[in-house]
Amino acid sequence: MDNIRDFYLQKVSGYELMLKSISREMTGLSFARLAAFVLFITTPFIFKGLLIAGIGLSLIFLIVFLILVKKHIEKGLKKKYCENLIKINKEELNAIDHDFSGFCSGEEFIDPNHVNSFDLDLFGKGSLFQYLSRTVTLNGRAQLACLLNEPLECPEKITARQELIGELATMVEWRQSFMANGMLYSEDFSESKLFEKWGEEEFSLKTINILPLLMILLPLFSVASVIYWLITGNFTYFILSGLLQFGLWMVEKKNTAIIYHQFGKRVKILKKYASLFQMIETVKWKSTEGKAIIDELYRYGIPSENIGKLSRIVAAFDHR
Repeated sequence: MDNIRDFYLQKVSGYELMLKSISREMTGLSFARLAAFVLFITTPFIFKGLLIAGIGLSLIFLIVFLILVKKHIEKGLKKKYCENLIKINKEELNAIDHDFSGFCSGEEFIDPNHVNSFDLDLFGKGSLFQYLSRTVTLNGRAQLACLLNEPLECPEKITARQELIGELATMVEWRQSFMANGMLYSEDFSESKLFEKWGEEEFSLKTINILPLLMILLPLFSVASVIYWLITGNFTYFILSGLLQFGLWMVEKKNTAIIYHQFGKRVKILKKYASLFQMIETVKWKSTEGKAIIDELYRYGIPSENIGKLSRIVAAFDHR
């Protein structure tokens, strides 16, 4: 038991050092991002006498700013991933001390009418479900509950399941990485229900007929107004472009909020499942059941790629 405790303590210590390093990098990126944005705004005025040079340098700083924003977002995900790994290992340390409160209790699966689950305390605080549960998806949680309520009876299937569990038992790093990725976005039942409503929902935009044209004209007008402002010093058209876009936002505010509600959350869930499937696909499973699961997944293509494509399509509806 001491060896197990030391293993988790070392994991926590290592990930905490990693977290500090990522936090320092994010702080540096934040200052660099701010500096790039300030230079993007001020450069045209600093080089007012050299218009082309000023605009060129300003565009360079804009590109740098956008790159830094992207890197900051990526580091933010790494930070969250690292925090999840720390949480996972701390919860395992608590479990060694018989504290399972950090794990899902499965109270929603309590069924007093079930033939034996209620009597055996399969679900609820201090239950077998809470002792076993390391699930990071709602479907995984439901599947574990199903396995406890309806255990395997065929000896061959039981042996195959034990072989798979034995294989997973040796894959500590993979299992923790799988959990940490799954914890990057936590689902709830209301979000899960959103997928069941696909095909039934309707939405529309008041400007739908002219929207494709506006998506071309408004950005062009905005860029032209900025150039005109820099050349003449007259910012009237720049303010007008801002008012036009603000007016469009006011007209479609309610409709875009509805669209975001319908699609925004699903993008995160889809990306989560795509990453988890990809992790499963990259493992060269040795157990019979592990291989069978992969074969079943590949029946209709590569799951991670298919879900990834769907998430990108859904993300296109998420632009507000």
